[in-house]
Amino acid sequence: MVGPTFIGIDPGLHGALAWMDGERRQIEVRDCPLTAGEYDFFGMWKAFETACASGPAIVVMEKVHSMPSDGKASAFSFGVGYGAWLAICGMFRIPPNLVAPQTWKRVMLAGIANDKRAEAMALKQRFQGHPICAQLHGPRGGLRDGRVDALFLAEYARVAWKISGKRAA
Repeated sequence: MVGPTFIGIDPGLHGALAWMDGERRQIEVRDCPLTAGEYDFFGMWKAFETACASGPAIVVMEKVHSMPSDGKASAFSFGVGYGAWLAICGMFRIPPNLVAPQTWKRVMLAGIANDKRAEAMALKQRFQGHPICAQLHGPRGGLRDGRVDALFLAEYARVAWKISGKRAA
């Protein structure tokens, strides 16, 4: 493997964890582990441990914030996953690079319509021929947004590292 492992985290309840090597030969994606519809913290830790198994890692996680007008329980549960992923990164002593959605999308999706299907198509074109493309849809054919975003975040980390030779920012 060339360079570190690049890990992308979409921290939502229906988010995902994706990781790849520097040459995009080894790419994996896993949905956020859940038990009875709630975050499975041990499962999250195990998935992260698997992602980090091959050596040093660079983590990029989508930076989220509360919306002042959104007082729903869904906003709180999203914060639980965000905090859990931050804690897991801390346990592994890997400082995550927190990147706002607008930042990574501006870099990775330049010229692509702000539409989930268009974003998925752009990801398939970027990873053309790689088996990971078959994992972007669920069993009924629906798009798994968390997987798409996590893969883009891992790719964002890889591209930033290749350009700068440093951590993604």
